[in-house]
Amino acid sequence: DARLQAIEQILQRDLPADIKRQTLIQTTRPTIDDATLASGALGRNARTLSPNQTSEFAQIIGDMAALQEADFFLRNEGSSISVVNAEAQSRGRGSVLVQFNSPDGATSMLSYSLSGSNGGYLIYNFAIDGSNVGSNYRSAIGSLFNTHRGDANAVIADMAQRRDQMN
Repeated sequence: DARLQAIEQILQRDLPADIKRQTLIQTTRPTIDDATLASGALGRNARTLSPNQTSEFAQIIGDMAALQEADFFLRNEGSSISVVNAEAQSRGRGSVLVQFNSPDGATSMLSYSLSGSNGGYLIYNFAIDGSNVGSNYRSAIGSLFNTHRGDANAVIADMAQRRDQMN
């Protein structure tokens, strides 16, 4: 996979950590399907949003996913990366399971859920060592909607602040 090869090359470069992180984010960000990831993360709350609010959530959640993925890669810097399983499924869906083996013998797994076609696939969800990122976002967003009594703009502001703290 060209994406994983690019990530491996970035991790092998002798760059300051902050530049390496930004390079990883710039490489991974365009491959995230913001709309589908956000739809799953928003769950029933999506029905209450305006198109503009939905777009804002998608951007924030996509950014957060790219940040989280870049941090995972940096934590596994120096690991060998191998695709354990890649599977095409029905209706333009697919999955990829990637294993990271560190020099000290530790293993980490990254599991992608993909959507797309012949033009390429986008990531609409992923799990890091079995922890489903989309489900975690859904739980956090649901809690924020409760905290802010359904005020989507307050939830958006809260999520944007969390994203900025990750950055």
